[in-house]
Amino acid sequence: MIRKAKLSDIEDVADIWLEANIKAHDFIDEDYWRDRFEAVKELLAQAELYVYAADAPDQEAICGFIGMSGDHIEGIFVKETEQSRGIGKALIDHVKSIKGRLTLNVYRKNRRALKFYEKEGFIIQGESTEPETGEKDLFMEWENDALWNRDAVSDKDVKIEYDDEYFFRQYAEMSRSRNGLSGAGEWHQMKRLFPDLAGRRVLDLGCGYGWHCNYAVSQGAEEVLGIDISERMIRAAVERNSDSKILYRLCGLEEYEYPKENWDLVISNLALHYIADLDAVYQKVYHTLKPGGKFLFNIEHPVFTSGVRQEWVCDDAGKPLYWPIDDYFYPGERSTQFLGCEVKKQHHTLTQILGGLIACGFDIEKVEEALPSEEMMEIPGIKDEMRRPMMLMVRAGKEKRQTAIR
Repeated sequence: MIRKAKLSDIEDVADIWLEANIKAHDFIDEDYWRDRFEAVKELLAQAELYVYAADAPDQEAICGFIGMSGDHIEGIFVKETEQSRGIGKALIDHVKSIKGRLTLNVYRKNRRALKFYEKEGFIIQGESTEPETGEKDLFMEWENDALWNRDAVSDKDVKIEYDDEYFFRQYAEMSRSRNGLSGAGEWHQMKRLFPDLAGRRVLDLGCGYGWHCNYAVSQGAEEVLGIDISERMIRAAVERNSDSKILYRLCGLEEYEYPKENWDLVISNLALHYIADLDAVYQKVYHTLKPGGKFLFNIEHPVFTSGVRQEWVCDDAGKPLYWPIDDYFYPGERSTQFLGCEVKKQHHTLTQILGGLIACGFDIEKVEEALPSEEMMEIPGIKDEMRRPMMLMVRAGKEKRQTAIR
């Protein structure tokens, strides 16, 4: 039974708070929790608490509780002897039934809690360092889909096509969505561009379903962060490609904080052609890469993005005649039809794409234009992909810091 806490519950609730925190946070000295015990007990008496109570032979027993401050979950705590019985889920389901939106904070190192919250539909929105402990603290959010205003996802108030229900349903039917990397036509080339990932830290900009995040872990990456501006994409990534070494976060490429010299590899697959200011992203990527780090990306080729409506001109029988290019040297927004929806993309010239990297200080190491593999040549229409490039893959490196000779 779940009910509101009474004053007579506070002693039991406080004991559960202390026991659960010490057990869940073995990376923090337990004296940190013990020193706060009395102060927390006073706060608990004034807080909005819901307890999970079970009938015992002589009296009602408190098995766990959830603490709320408005829409913010201060914590879910379950007695050690009562864990793995669905009590935490029951408590969170209870507050979901009375709140349209919930937020919480969880330590990044508390992997068990983090995976629980992700399974419950919470999405990482931000990260900070807690001053008292020095630990990384993740801010997560859940919203009732029936109440969620999808136009409010981005701070820039842009339309997120991938959160449109029809568009996302069509995207889910694509080979790259159903079959992962093996279903992506460019993968046989892009795979060869990855550096050694053993023990590396990887950032994926526009992670989509999380296929590249999962690949990085399979190759030995120590830590991976995937960010995407689409909530539907992030939910799909958590569902399909979860791993203890991967974090997924709802965040745009331009909004991410890019901490200094934090990542060994930054990857981005088919996301940069939605960005107007490529140079700004390049500068942030350079800033966040460690010396010797790599930036690997796949972007729609400028011959493709400068295509008129990104469509072939066909004869009366529907056979492609040629790919029309116009306004090539006028970068900016292009409107096209993709999966039955109007999609806004950004056209960048080859000079902008490659020259911008050089201007930021990158060394360009590899450049490849996507070609269909031999195995794909039998697929109807694929041979036409040899008539114009669709994608451009680039690997660039940040120079290693030089040691002065004395």
